[in-house]
Amino acid sequence: MSELFLKICGVSIICAMLILIIRQSKQEMSIPLRAVCVVVLTVGVLAAISPVIEFLTSLLQISAVSSYAQPLLKALAVAYLTHICASVCRDCGENSIANFAELGGKIEILLISLPLIKDILEQARKLLEMI
Repeated sequence: MSELFLKICGVSIICAMLILIIRQSKQEMSIPLRAVCVVVLTVGVLAAISPVIEFLTSLLQISAVSSYAQPLLKALAVAYLTHICASVCRDCGENSIANFAELGGKIEILLISLPLIKDILEQARKLLEMI
């Protein structure tokens, strides 16, 4: 196991315990503390995933499918960020805001994928013209 992964797990447990303790004495302070913990953990996760991003970026530069893979990776990043955002909103008791965050993420993924959809439909049209 990676050392960074163990650090992320340790910080997660410490944050959960701190939030639990703070919630019992000053409930209004638990929400900002939770937000700070999420930001710190997100930075840790991004640091852990940076070698994967660098590898995929170098692979895409030499690959013939980079025009298709780049929007897919962007959509994946939007999906993860949307999930984190919606989870924080739900933890704060704001389900309706979480639902709108998820809707915004879905719309962004659709916007990212529109060029791919257009390209696929154009390729299908060319194939049908050959028949």
